[in-house]
Order: sequence, then structure tokens, then C-alpha cells
Amino acid sequence: MFKFTVTLEMGWPNKGKDKHLTRESWARVRNLVKKRDNAICQYCGKDVPDGEADHVLPLSQGGTDAMTNLAWACKACNRSKGSKPPCEWLASTKECMAEFPEPEIISRPNNGEAIFL
Repeated sequence: MFKFTVTLEMGWPNKGKDKHLTRESWARVRNLVKKRDNAICQYCGKDVPDGEADHVLPLSQGGTDAMTNLAWACKACNRSKGSKPPCEWLASTKECMAEFPEPEIISRPNNGEAIFL
């Protein structure tokens, strides 16, 4: 229901050659993404009230303007990521990879599978 309502109210493109949001609709979507993600960069975790809505899977690689494909990002992360999908971008960014610690095993249930923190 929510996606359908947003589609109609925000002028989401349905079919035809215009596959992108209008400037006015994009401004509203950007604000929704900012609010949903609490103005925190989803890539580096910084609080960025002046950030940007990033296409997680870039439009050039088949991504869409759907809310599920948008994430709030600081300008530095968004520019660095460019038109790469996150996994490719993270793999090419050694500094970024260093920020993610090795997972810590917090328990091993009876079947022996590790549960990570």
C-alpha cells in the first residue's frame, strides 16, 4: 500500500521513456530517505544533515529510484562510491574495509554454528 501511495502522490514514473523522478518529487524522496535513515551516512556512520540520497545499486547498473534502493550518504562516501555497487566499492577501498572489525563470536548453540556480534 505504501509504495503504491507514494508512486501516485510523488509522480513516480511507471512506464514509458521517462524513468526518473521529477525534480520536485526527488526533493521529497530525498527528505524521506534522510528522515528514514536519521540523517546518518549508511556507509560510514557519520551524522550528516547535509548529506545526499544515494542509489545503492546505481541507475547505470539497473538500479531504480525505489526507496529500497536509496540510502542516506555523506558527500565523501557518495562521491567515492560513484557508480559502483557497495560491495565493489568497499572491496576497492582498503581504508573503508579497515573500519569494519572482524566479527566477534558471541555464542555457539548446540548445533555448533557461530552467532556473530
